[in-house]
Amino acid sequence: MPLSEESLSEAANMVYGNGYSGDDLTDYQDGLDYKPLKQWEKYMIAGQSKDWIEQVIDEKEGSIELLHEQFIDKYKDLKEQGLTIEANNLLIPVGKWALSNLEIDDKRNPWALLGSNCRYTKEIGLEIGSNTGYNSYVAV
Repeated sequence: MPLSEESLSEAANMVYGNGYSGDDLTDYQDGLDYKPLKQWEKYMIAGQSKDWIEQVIDEKEGSIELLHEQFIDKYKDLKEQGLTIEANNLLIPVGKWALSNLEIDDKRNPWALLGSNCRYTKEIGLEIGSNTGYNSYVAV
């Protein structure tokens, strides 16, 4: 039996009966306000297409590679020796969603992750948390 529009609406109301809240509401509002969709006539170019879904995902959920401050000297040494691959292996991928919770020195290249509220171990990866304990794992 095919799914009817009414059945679909009922199912959506069971899940989102009280509407969106928190991050879900923000994401929903961002989707509604996404200019290439809202103002599609302005952004449309005949015969061309853009992978806008990939762009939105990358902007929201992509990652950036940061160098934890404990590796700054080792990174410099490896780069000076011409060991670029080994130096780049010290970079830690961090989800863009976590950047607002981190202290970052963006004057460096690559950006340095300062350890006031995070630490990095090989076994666990990057841990973000308060000064009393680390509890949020970002990347390995």
